[in-house]
Amino acid sequence: MASDLGVWKDRWQDGNTGWRQQGVNETLVKYYSLLKLSTDTAAKQKIFLPLCGSTVDLLYLAKECNLTVVGVEISELAIETFFNDNSLAFTKEGDVYKCTNHDIIIYVEDLFTFQTVKDFDAIWDYASFVAIDPELRPRYLAAVGNLLKKDGVWLLANFDYSLEEKESHRGPPWPIKQEDFVQLVNKCETALSVEEVGSLDCLTGRWKQQGLTYMDLHAWVLKHK
Repeated sequence: MASDLGVWKDRWQDGNTGWRQQGVNETLVKYYSLLKLSTDTAAKQKIFLPLCGSTVDLLYLAKECNLTVVGVEISELAIETFFNDNSLAFTKEGDVYKCTNHDIIIYVEDLFTFQTVKDFDAIWDYASFVAIDPELRPRYLAAVGNLLKKDGVWLLANFDYSLEEKESHRGPPWPIKQEDFVQLVNKCETALSVEEVGSLDCLTGRWKQQGLTYMDLHAWVLKHK
């Protein structure tokens, strides 16, 4: 496909899924309050997870935060892995997976053309922006930004790490400098504001073995201007 997301379907099929996390993402828990979501259980709000894979964040947001959770994923294997790993019953109608136990819906669609559901109160983006080819970043920001409600909040995490000739790792996750990310957002055809809200040194043994000398996670809040 034009967005070249099919590579992720291949990686799931080949079992090349070293990026998977076992628990709820710590960055989500730490900065969840910045999403400004209501605690009123009668006013259920929608949150979007682009390229959601099998992340347990889907279940956490639905069960613990009482949200309607919508994901988009290109790999049906990833989606079914999520349901099976968490012992969740589901139904499948066409390219739509619905959780029987909780308010979770996952669509098998191309993220760049997804318009089935819009006006999200919030977006949680951990493994999506960093997964796409850097050349597609402007298109990505515009496409996902258009799904956000006018007063919604987009919490996004990306990475910056050293790139030396000796390093074997070239991405994904694809790195981006802080100043380059700000410039990218400011040039986006969907008018968005951007603010860095935190950072974390995440250079673990796995990344050191691949030759990286530093690896920092940066958390951002994006909103419509």
